[in-house]
Amino acid sequence: WADEKYLKPALENDPLLHWDCGSDDDSEKEELDSSKAALEKELADTKSQLDRMKHFVRDLMTEKTTDTTSTDDTSYFESYSHFGIHREMLQDKVRTEAYR
Repeated sequence: WADEKYLKPALENDPLLHWDCGSDDDSEKEELDSSKAALEKELADTKSQLDRMKHFVRDLMTEKTTDTTSTDDTSYFESYSHFGIHREMLQDKVRTEAYR
């Protein structure tokens, strides 16, 4: 283990090897604090947007389910209320034979 080959870093110019953990550089600390504050604000804004989106989707799905069900049922039954569709189905030999 005393050999120099074991002292070479895995990454050339590894930033962790150049970082001075004993430094009392106030400007660096202030910069980190301001970055942290900006990131916390961005996170709060993103959470707020996500909550609004969840409420919007929930309201949209609730509204769509209620309205679509009645609309789909109505259009389905109205499509069979005309004589022409029954005539067309009965004249379709392939379809009629498939049910026998």
